[in-house]
Amino acid sequence: MSAARPRRRMGLIAPFAILGLLFAVYSAYWVWMAGALTDGVEDWIEDQRALGYRMEHQGLEMRGYPLRFSLHVERPEIEPPRRLWAWRSETLILSAMPYNLNHVIAQSPGEHQFNGLDGRNYSATSTGAAASLSWNSETLKRFSLVIPEATVLAYGQPYSRIEELGLHVSPMPDAPEDIRILAQAALIDLPRAPADAPWLGEALGPFRVPIAIENGFAALNTRDPLRALHELDVQMQSPLAMLDWGPLLLRTKTTLGVDAAGRPEGIIELRFEEIEALEAAMKDAGELTIEIQAGLAALKGLTRDDSFAPITFEDGQAKIGLIPLGDLRSIY
Repeated sequence: MSAARPRRRMGLIAPFAILGLLFAVYSAYWVWMAGALTDGVEDWIEDQRALGYRMEHQGLEMRGYPLRFSLHVERPEIEPPRRLWAWRSETLILSAMPYNLNHVIAQSPGEHQFNGLDGRNYSATSTGAAASLSWNSETLKRFSLVIPEATVLAYGQPYSRIEELGLHVSPMPDAPEDIRILAQAALIDLPRAPADAPWLGEALGPFRVPIAIENGFAALNTRDPLRALHELDVQMQSPLAMLDWGPLLLRTKTTLGVDAAGRPEGIIELRFEEIEALEAAMKDAGELTIEIQAGLAALKGLTRDDSFAPITFEDGQAKIGLIPLGDLRSIY
């Protein structure tokens, strides 16, 4: 009886001892990997600085033990070599799960500061915004940016508002050399209506633009992606894009490539919903010329019965039906 009791105690203690040992090993792994990931980010920052980028921050700290690796970057600042734009924020958080370090989720709560291409200073605050990037040894698996809501200020004054903005980029499931893109938003509240089309108004959206680019990744992996557009027969296809902008309710289908001279080649099919409302808005704004009225009448005839009007790009010319619209220039 006395010998059985120690064995019974050992049987009860052994599982906890094994769990404790595993936890200690995992903790050591987490600490080691946290240091390695932080060092890797610092090395990457130095590489970007060597390329001419200004990359600044006020501290890197790895958190998230034991469930994840979360690198907190305090006061990050990025500016490209030509100083065309700049971005800075309060905090940037990069998170990955220990079992999948090739999937990073980025969040940046607080206020963002931008210097735009137009020279203005912008600030933005967003609710629930996040970006997700996953990859493997061969290619990008997925990039997603989701902004449920954001408010943009210019020099401290209201500038724009965004609702339900999403951008998703990934390879096609059965063709990793092709790119699949989906851009959409419920609303982009613009600072002002376009100067040459004030009748459109300031509320852009909703819109939804799905795009497939055949051989898109293959072209990006070349030294001259623009010239590779023709050599690799890169084709951009959009089965049905939808854009609502004030009285403009536009639906398009697109298949476009590039010819040997670097000019667009293919077809864009379009349909305006509620052309009568579009005509009325342009008339009220004094923008309905005889030429535009004739063009809308032609489109109305071409798109009856829910059909689409084709605009073709061929041999350096754009045409709607047999009517020339203009010459096309090379894009490179």
